[in-house]
Amino acid sequence: MGKIIDVDSRSSVIIQIICEVREADLESVMEGSRKADCVDARRLSQVMIHRYLGHTYSYIAKLFKRDHSTVSHSHRKHKELMMTDSGYAIVSGACECIIQEKGFVKKSADRHVLLDMLIDMQKKLNILEEEIKLLKDADT
Repeated sequence: MGKIIDVDSRSSVIIQIICEVREADLESVMEGSRKADCVDARRLSQVMIHRYLGHTYSYIAKLFKRDHSTVSHSHRKHKELMMTDSGYAIVSGACECIIQEKGFVKKSADRHVLLDMLIDMQKKLNILEEEIKLLKDADT
């Protein structure tokens, strides 16, 4: 694989992992090839760089010589594909496993995931409060 120019080293590692898993040519991914393997690798790279390094859409857009709205679209498309394309979801999961094995830790979480977690916690809190009330009532 060739070198990535003007990319920070941690982003470079993520991009290289994804290119290897996706079997996409690194230069083609960075140069904007429209081949399916390159488009998928670029999309996954943008999502994983945001997720694991916490870089903004604007920063990621500069890495790939794109507009921040293109990166935003990539994130929306990624979410859609994760729900509808099992092959894409498997490749994405494989990339995440390797990225985590390399010591990367998630820096950002999707708002809807956090909201779902908050709702679940609130439900559990309500159940605990009801159980405490029942125990207090049983003691009296």
